[in-house]
Amino acid sequence: MAIVRPGSKSPSRTPRALSVRSERGGAATGGSRNTRSPTRERPHGRSWSPPPEAAAAGVLPTPAVTPTRYGVGFLGVHDGRGGNFVFVDWWEHENELHHHVFFSTSADPASLPAAIPADPIACVWDLCVLAHEREAWISRILAADVADVDAYLEDQLSGAD
Repeated sequence: MAIVRPGSKSPSRTPRALSVRSERGGAATGGSRNTRSPTRERPHGRSWSPPPEAAAAGVLPTPAVTPTRYGVGFLGVHDGRGGNFVFVDWWEHENELHHHVFFSTSADPASLPAAIPADPIACVWDLCVLAHEREAWISRILAADVADVDAYLEDQLSGAD
């Protein structure tokens, strides 16, 4: 199946699975990351178990690519002082961002339940990641003459942005 931006006749590449870009907290760095370790060490000396990718696997849509879904998204992992955020996002219906948040307190960091309405959805640093992803999506997919998923995936957020 080819991915075609609505209103365009030009397909871009077809991912086999949902590509997830990962950012980490306020010092976000974009890019693909494949973590095989069941436990991830965190800056405050705690660890994620299971890893954030396991939480993501429970909410990612299948199949990843459909006529309305590009098969790309991003994973945010923020180790905060008062709480920990993992957010799983993907693009669908051209301009809709599906956003799922998992939150744990610093007292129970290994637990990553889905956020409830009373939980925060992000911290101010996470919003930088969301803003970058929005801008990358607009420039590489929505405003481009031909949607370029590879260019979107290569568009990186650095600490200088």
